[in-house]
Amino acid sequence: MKNFIRHIIRHTSNIMPGSIQKKDNHPPTIVLYHTIENHQPSFITGYKVKSVDAFREDLEFLLKHYKPVSLEEITRQTNQKDSIHFSFDDGLKSCYTNIAPILKEKGIPASFFINPTFVNNDKIYHRFTYELLKTSESNLSSKYRNYENSKSLEEIAKSKGFDIEEWSLKNNPYMTLEEIKSLHNDGFLIGGHSMDHPEFYKISFEEQYKQIEKSMEWVNEHINPSIKAFAFPYTDHGISNKLLEKAKNKNIIDISLGTAGLKHDVFPSHFQRIPMEPKSLNTAIQIFKYEHFYYKIRAILGGNTVHRN
Repeated sequence: MKNFIRHIIRHTSNIMPGSIQKKDNHPPTIVLYHTIENHQPSFITGYKVKSVDAFREDLEFLLKHYKPVSLEEITRQTNQKDSIHFSFDDGLKSCYTNIAPILKEKGIPASFFINPTFVNNDKIYHRFTYELLKTSESNLSSKYRNYENSKSLEEIAKSKGFDIEEWSLKNNPYMTLEEIKSLHNDGFLIGGHSMDHPEFYKISFEEQYKQIEKSMEWVNEHINPSIKAFAFPYTDHGISNKLLEKAKNKNIIDISLGTAGLKHDVFPSHFQRIPMEPKSLNTAIQIFKYEHFYYKIRAILGGNTVHRN
């Protein structure tokens, strides 16, 4: 039912005339991308990869309506309606080769969130492994897409003669440490994104905290950013205020991010982002019209704030 309602809202928002309507009471506008490439890699199936030209078109629209600012600035402003922050998850190679040059060309501050386990291409995300294996093993159960079965998936890959490490080192899907340091030296913020990208809603509180702690330790050791920022992989669904409070009180993170769209959050240092690679919407114009129209609908129903236990 919820998906049907969203479908109706998507359709309605895109046939409505006019542009986005920014309000003083809107939450910070933070957008989320993963990679920018001129083709859809076969191992990426969770979102639609945008081309360089499509990314430039997004930027043209967004920069017409917003001023790009740093993560620290946008989360501390009292009125954020005219500001935007760009964030990029997973530390994929195109962050260095395709994205950063465009951002530098246009003077756009941005944040890049890293999974330390994948740096230097020693390992890859378990869902990438699953999709690569599925090209030759069409009957591979979807249960192996999940983090809890990642060890079993590695064993299956080994039994089929698929060397994950060899593939990763040959194809280099991720940035190296030197490339990440180069982004930092260029003024971009580097943050944590968990060690190896588990589904947080499927792991224990203790494991959730460990994933945050260890990834931020790596970031601080190798990069030492001015602010400690963490972006939850997939979504912040399944995390508790207790987890955010513990990470904040232990001085592990200053700011954390989810992916619930244009929404407020009940936790003061936790902010939501707008995913920019949905399969159902193609352009920034479509996405922002949808997000702003949906915000109006939720405002009527009193559902514009993310609450958690």
